[in-house]
Amino acid sequence: MKSGSTKNTTKVARLRCKRGLTQAAFADGVGVNIRTVQKLESGEQDIMSVSLGLGLRIADFLGVPPRELV
Repeated sequence: MKSGSTKNTTKVARLRCKRGLTQAAFADGVGVNIRTVQKLESGEQDIMSVSLGLGLRIADFLGVPPRELV
């Protein structure tokens, strides 16, 4: 997915794109591999299934309250 594409995407993808981040930059900033980002953005993995720590890191990196991710 390109950084500007938001059609049929998850909240995580929309928030990432809104901030102008590539998947690679987002993955590096959160401390995960790019495949994890791809799974979260495609809906293959739900944000509710990640660890609390990862969910908090994602919310913090995106500058949103954790509840905005769900």
